[in-house]
Amino acid sequence: METLPKEMKSYEKISLLVKSQMVYLRDSLGKDLLRTVYVSALIPNKSDYFSNMERQLYKIVYKLVEEGQMAGEIKGERSPGELTMLITRCMRGTLYDWQLFEQFDLVAEGEKFISAILEGIHEEF
Repeated sequence: METLPKEMKSYEKISLLVKSQMVYLRDSLGKDLLRTVYVSALIPNKSDYFSNMERQLYKIVYKLVEEGQMAGEIKGERSPGELTMLITRCMRGTLYDWQLFEQFDLVAEGEKFISAILEGIHEEF
């Protein structure tokens, strides 16, 4: 995050974050490890990994949403926490679908969903 240009809009940073995350998960972790993580997360009372709001991913997205709202780039009707949850939920959903579908370009699908979300929350000037 520190290497991003200061003049970059917050919604551009969110888009880049999602793309980078999808590339990392596809290229570094892969489907097999992610499948194991998701299966483990479904065991009741065993893991709060995905719901832990202290995860670095949540903190980064929250900060970018809050920054965007303060700069007037992102609509303020929803709280930063709600928008953070929606964005990260869509990320998880995309990763889940990646596990389900044989022909699935994780990075392209991640870019599609974040574009749709950002279009909906982007503040028009």
